[in-house]
Amino acid sequence: RTHAMKLVRWLLAGLALLLLLAAILVTTAPADLAYRWYADRLGPLRAEGLSGSVWDGRASAVSVFGTALGPAEWRLDAWSALRGAAHGDIALTGELVRGKAALRQSGDALRLEGVQAAFPASVLGPALDIPALILTGNIEVEAAHAELRQGVLHSAEGTATWREIVIAGAAQARVDGLEARFVPAAGGGIEANLRDLGGSLAVDGRVTVREGRYTAQVRLALRQPDPQLQEALQYIGERMPDGSTLLRIEGTLHPLW
Repeated sequence: RTHAMKLVRWLLAGLALLLLLAAILVTTAPADLAYRWYADRLGPLRAEGLSGSVWDGRASAVSVFGTALGPAEWRLDAWSALRGAAHGDIALTGELVRGKAALRQSGDALRLEGVQAAFPASVLGPALDIPALILTGNIEVEAAHAELRQGVLHSAEGTATWREIVIAGAAQARVDGLEARFVPAAGGGIEANLRDLGGSLAVDGRVTVREGRYTAQVRLALRQPDPQLQEALQYIGERMPDGSTLLRIEGTLHPLW
């Protein structure tokens, strides 16, 4: 009986040591090693110059769909991740793309809170996948929350402001800016009301995102004579009886992973 008790104690001590070593490994796992294990599951997301651990790390360069976003850093709570519901924060610190958010992950859903971001509109090009649409200017986003499921935007609430827009085509014209206020839609998805920020072009529209697809109906009209804008509007959308232009756009959002 004494030998049996000693054996049990040795087994328990060995198990405790293994658990301690596993905890140390999990909480100090190098970021570059973890990336090599999971890179094939990240789809269009790519990272280079990784340092630190998978829980508190940095990347000198991050890209999505081949579009460079610049450096990034993150901090995650290791123990919450082991319980299957990771939370932490992430920041993009590049010159062109800047942003930060708190994140919570559970299953295939990633929830971002307190989102603040600023980036060139061209960054959205590969995700929107509209070859004929040339995106110019800069976008600023402030969102109380946003949720992605299986890498696709599923729900969000906040404001996006797009400035320094150029309507490019057979003719070019500059627009002061646009603002989209978006809220979660009933039954899932996002609804956004679109309006202009003043100037010669009046913009009024609605955008819907649902199950990885987006649709937009936007009415464009001149508030005052503007030869460049008037010429540019001849090449986009559908001319309406009142002289305005109706622009309809729809497409698929490509998953981020």
